[in-house]
Amino acid sequence: GNAWQFGGCPTGADKVHVGLDVTANASEEVYAAHTGVVRKIFTGQHSTWADAIVIEDINGQFTTVYWHVIKHGDLAVNDTVVKGQHIADIADLGGNTHFHLGVRAAAFNDPESYAGALPEVTCGGYAAFPEYFVDPESISYD
Repeated sequence: GNAWQFGGCPTGADKVHVGLDVTANASEEVYAAHTGVVRKIFTGQHSTWADAIVIEDINGQFTTVYWHVIKHGDLAVNDTVVKGQHIADIADLGGNTHFHLGVRAAAFNDPESYAGALPEVTCGGYAAFPEYFVDPESISYD
């Protein structure tokens, strides 16, 4: 993956790619890393980025964002999910098919809880260095 690699914004500011990109195959199942509440289902261009799902843990201490997926079934905002629940499938992005996992050590906030996974080259009007994101490989879910 390319976790924590910097890219550039048109303004010249650096932007960090917050999270971890994992090699994946289209249609592979994605499971919730923890029990929590679905706070956002961001629908993107399916041919380019697909969807993102943001889940806040039940204590409101952190959020996880699952990018480049297609939500599973009738999953909806405010649904409670349990650790290990099938929440999405990997989207078919052609030669760029992959999965992005981001972890933010803070309660849900829109758009900060998912903006760190946006394309690095445009910055999309979001902060170049989104706050509170942590390296997903440095934590464990208990």
